[in-house]
Amino acid sequence: VDTATLDGRVDVWHGSVAADREQAMAARRWLSDDELTRADRFKFPDLQYRFAQRRAILRAVLGAYLDVPPESVIFQINSHGKPFLVSSLQLRRQPIEFSVSHSKDRYAIAVTAGRDLGVDLEVHRDNLNEVGLAESFFAPADVQT
Repeated sequence: VDTATLDGRVDVWHGSVAADREQAMAARRWLSDDELTRADRFKFPDLQYRFAQRRAILRAVLGAYLDVPPESVIFQINSHGKPFLVSSLQLRRQPIEFSVSHSKDRYAIAVTAGRDLGVDLEVHRDNLNEVGLAESFFAPADVQT
């Protein structure tokens, strides 16, 4: 994927991952030591498996934009805990910006070039008060839309 083709566009990748041990073991080969440690900290195996798969998918998506193998994608974490790409991987063109979110087995990855962005994903719950939640986090004009 050529980053020049983004041209202000935001690409959103989404899907789901199963709590599958074999898929997670295959995904782990692309993860950094830090990511493997993070995966192993989860108490329940299904959470470990999903984490490994989501990180491998993130690496595959970003690797395609950067034209590098997934295991070569290098992340750092900012002061708010958000991952970002190490600048040495920003090739030739505008820097790749991304945001990632997950909820249960679902994930979303947003990718663009040259501007900040954010993505958030929540699995629908029947008992969720969407308006009350929006009022807690958004400006009144945003809640009305």
